[in-house]
Amino acid sequence: MCQCENLYIGYNLATNKEQILVPADKMESMRIEEYREFINEILEFKDQNGTLPKYIVLNGVKFKKHEYIQIIETMNEFILETGRNPKRIHL
Repeated sequence: MCQCENLYIGYNLATNKEQILVPADKMESMRIEEYREFINEILEFKDQNGTLPKYIVLNGVKFKKHEYIQIIETMNEFILETGRNPKRIHL
């Protein structure tokens, strides 16, 4: 993977094509459905490999491990405090 002016070029195994990826700080929010997809991909990887992924890609946005862990912790804290799921998650 190479980094060129804050864009990444990664290989998408699902489509067998290269894909331009944007760093996570460029994404401002995600819908709850995207968050659930995000969590499912992380858990699926962990089940298959026994460890968390170094990064995850969601809709062309690359989240490094420390970034997605922070999102999960923030979301869990919100749910525990309010007892409800938001419709949109602001990053």
